Amino acid sequence: MEVINALANDYTSLFYLDLKTGEVFIYNMNANVSKKYEEKFKSLDYEEAKSVYAERDIWPEDRAEYLRKMDLDYLRDKLIRSRDFSFIYRMQVPGGYEYCEVKLIRILKEGELSAAVIAYANVDKRVRSDREQMKQLQAALHYAETDALTGILNRGGGEIKARQMISSGAKGVFFMIDIDGFKRINDTYGHQIGDKALIEVASALKYSTQPGDIVMRFGGDEFSVCMRDGADADGIRALCEKLFGEIDKIKITGLGEKLCISVGATLFPSGSFDSFEQVYSRADSAMYLSKKQVGNYLTIG
Repeated sequence: MEVINALANDYTSLFYLDLKTGEVFIYNMNANVSKKYEEKFKSLDYEEAKSVYAERDIWPEDRAEYLRKMDLDYLRDKLIRSRDFSFIYRMQVPGGYEYCEVKLIRILKEGELSAAVIAYANVDKRVRSDREQMKQLQAALHYAETDALTGILNRGGGEIKARQMISSGAKGVFFMIDIDGFKRINDTYGHQIGDKALIEVASALKYSTQPGDIVMRFGGDEFSVCMRDGADADGIRALCEKLFGEIDKIKITGLGEKLCISVGATLFPSGSFDSFEQVYSRADSAMYLSKKQVGNYLTIG
């Protein structure tokens, strides 16, 4: 009875279910709940009560899952292996739904599973609060990982993901990309034009890569891309041709010259293992070799 009294403080409805016969009895009901259910459920057995409740009150998309988890055989199997279990479902209310929880606690007699206490509670405020906090956390994480100007990953967010990919032993390609003459562009045409150049290059990178690729602004006018399965040097060249084509399309009002980039690329792993620092160093050195050339240029290191 101590368990029942403790549950009654947190749960609006308590039932006793005989897991051998399938009989169900009302232990306790909140006054507001009892007006709706008590008289109806007194005349029903477990299977009927379960079906009536599911059909009348459970959100349509959750009914099948609720009925599956409240099946007697399912309950017996769960409670043989664990002293309790619970799940959340949606209950229909005027204008929508609210989140509810059902918790089942086993009762043993002479060491064998005999019955269960079924406890129901409205947990809508708790669930919605938890989900809102999760949304806020995800938004904060996204903000922390995102470059505010271009909308792609910043170095902090992108480098973590790139390190994970490289350390996993996956095969891939790492690119370093730099805008040619960016300081001159800023000094000659102003920082607003420079910002537009950064935004356009970021857009070209996103268009030229796949959703699973890691595209980041590495810092200043440097960008980086880390991707799986870069195939070979021919594959790198093909991707860069696509990128160079997108760069050639960029037209920025107020910029009186063609925008060009220098690209350094390297395949990883080189040998049996590569660290992020090794991969970055090869790509960065290759990029600086490209900067010695005129126009869009790729060097594979």
